[in-house]
Amino acid sequence: MKTILVTGASGFIANHLIQSLAQDMSVRVIAVSRDCSGWLKDFKNVSYIFADIAHMNVPLTSEVYHLAGAFGSKNIIGNPYETMNQNIVMTRNLIDQFRKTKTKIVFSSSIEVDFIPRYPSSDARWAYAESKRTCEDLLSHSCIPYSIARLSHVYGPGMTHDTVIRSLIQRSLSTKAFHIAHGSDMRSFLYIDDAVDALKTIMSQGSENFYEVGSKRSHTILQVAEIIGNLSNKLVYEIGQTEPVEKRLCRPESLESLGWFSRTSLKEGIKKTFLWYKENE
Repeated sequence: MKTILVTGASGFIANHLIQSLAQDMSVRVIAVSRDCSGWLKDFKNVSYIFADIAHMNVPLTSEVYHLAGAFGSKNIIGNPYETMNQNIVMTRNLIDQFRKTKTKIVFSSSIEVDFIPRYPSSDARWAYAESKRTCEDLLSHSCIPYSIARLSHVYGPGMTHDTVIRSLIQRSLSTKAFHIAHGSDMRSFLYIDDAVDALKTIMSQGSENFYEVGSKRSHTILQVAEIIGNLSNKLVYEIGQTEPVEKRLCRPESLESLGWFSRTSLKEGIKKTFLWYKENE
């Protein structure tokens, strides 16, 4: 029986990945999380271990999806040093323990790596992306099989951090009207089911390279807010944009060459996500 290790099990993306992997009864999933928060579900072929991946002796498996990481704007801005340290130490521990077995690791990175300032920055908000880039470098010099998934603004039911879509949905459910800033900023959003399919494709077919995981189509924050406003029957007010427009777009051509394509439209994905939050929060 093939065994698969998933780190960061209580996180949003890892949780959905575990549910998908568990549908195949010919595999055994070992899911590691520092705590039992989140919405972990019981499956006959999934075992949960509650421990810190940075310091534990990791069970040796056939495949590794490394999704654990310090995340969230409050954590990053509040303690950038600890954000970087945790992400790097966790990844190094995994690499050190899987060097002998040459087990493939699919590492969950971020599209933000593409937009790190060219010169060293003291801005704390880049700590997360910098740590991810350092982890990518560690893997590239580790002499073990790996692939890197640079995820781009993944959203869907069960999001656990203050992402743009989650924040806008929550505001739409709690107020008569809501306003947005930076409405002209552009992002490539990706629904969670498509992200899970991408990770599995990268594991089975990916080479020692990085893959940008996101939609080819980009949307403004205002477009996202208007979709949510229509679903909630709420008015959306845009505050005048005083800062330069940010365009953080995704180029998934390398991933598409493996046969993966984003299948969920933004409207469809936001509707599913909105209905989930309306019923569960």
